[in-house]
Amino acid sequence: MILVLKRQIIILLNHVCHVCDIEFLVIDHEKSDGLLGLDWFMRIEARLNPSERSLKFRSEEVFLEVSKKEY
Repeated sequence: MILVLKRQIIILLNHVCHVCDIEFLVIDHEKSDGLLGLDWFMRIEARLNPSERSLKFRSEEVFLEVSKKEY
């Protein structure tokens, strides 16, 4: 069971002509990370590849900076 603590629109994303509001859900789910917002990924045609730490759009690839101590 996942408990949704609150729901809110937090950010307006404007990246390489991809502009949209993103709705985030704040959840309580022990030690697991969650990725919510599949509708945004499908609408923008974005691709997330965690093993490469990259986020790909139709026109650009963005590499994500992640601290080694997070793993």
